[in-house]
Amino acid sequence: HNTIMSSAKVVYAATPPFFSGDKTQWDTFYDTLTTYIAAYDAELDTDKKKIFFVLSFLRKADGTPCTASDWVKNWKKRTLKNGSLPLTVKFDDLIKELETAFKDQNLSQVAHLKLTTTRQAKTSLVDFFQNFELLADQAGYKPNETPCPYDAFLIQLLEELVNSEITGPMYTGGTALPTKYQEWKTRLIQIDGNLAREQMRKGHRS
Repeated sequence: HNTIMSSAKVVYAATPPFFSGDKTQWDTFYDTLTTYIAAYDAELDTDKKKIFFVLSFLRKADGTPCTASDWVKNWKKRTLKNGSLPLTVKFDDLIKELETAFKDQNLSQVAHLKLTTTRQAKTSLVDFFQNFELLADQAGYKPNETPCPYDAFLIQLLEELVNSEITGPMYTGGTALPTKYQEWKTRLIQIDGNLAREQMRKGHRS
C-alpha cells in the first residue's frame, strides 16, 4: 500500500494553462510558466528542455488550430534543422520572440491611465494598494523594487488618489515626509489603522 503514497510527487507550482495566442492572457501565462520552470529547475535544466516544455503549452486544450499553434509551426520550420534544435537557440530568445508576438503592447498604456485616475474613494486602503501596485507594475513603474526608480511619481499619485483624511495626517506633526514610495505606503497604512481604532473607540463611547 505504502509504495503508492511515496511515489506521489510534491507539487511546487501549478502547471501552466494552455495559451492559444490571446494577448490579454499572455502576462498570466508567462507568470505561471516562469514560476513552474523555476520550481522544477532540476528537471528543466537545459535550454532545450525549457524550450520544448514551453512549446507544448502553445495550443488550445482541444488541439484545434489557433494563433499560438500556428506560431509554433512557423517557429519550428524556421528553427529546427533536420528535426533537431541547434545549440545556438536559447530559451531567452524564444521568450523574446513570444513577447514580440503576444505581449499586449497597449497593456502598459491602459494601466498607466487607470493608475493615474483611480481614486481610493470607498475602497479600503489595503484593496486600493493591491490594485495600485498591480497597475503600477503593468505600467512599468516597479513599485516593489528597491530602490524604486519612480518613487517621486508614485508618491505624487498617492497624494492625489488616497482619501484626504488618510493623507492629511502625513503633513501634520513634526515628522519629515518620507521620500520613498514604500515608506509612504507603510505610513499611510499606519494612519489608516489609527483612524479605524479611533472610530471603534467612538463607537464604544456612544
